Amino acid sequence: MSDDMEEVAEHSLLGLCCCPGCMECGRCVFCPHVDLTNTSANPTDGKSYHIKQHINCCSKGIIYIVYRSCMKIYIGKTIQAMRKSWDS
Repeated sequence: MSDDMEEVAEHSLLGLCCCPGCMECGRCVFCPHVDLTNTSANPTDGKSYHIKQHINCCSKGIIYIVYRSCMKIYIGKTIQAMRKSWDS
């Protein structure tokens, strides 16, 4: 591969991996439950917040919201990766 092609490929991969927002890791059973978004809304007042980092199922120390079918919400924070938290 030429140097120019390698540079284009590298920038393309960086763009996919490093853009801010919530993404799927693509390697776990939790992925289908992830909302692909770059914003999150406070469920009590509707205020919207921009996600400033790239987060996915492998991210640690993230605050998350679970919307349950019974119309209740659960807000939590992970210490380990989200996919490990939900596998337990």
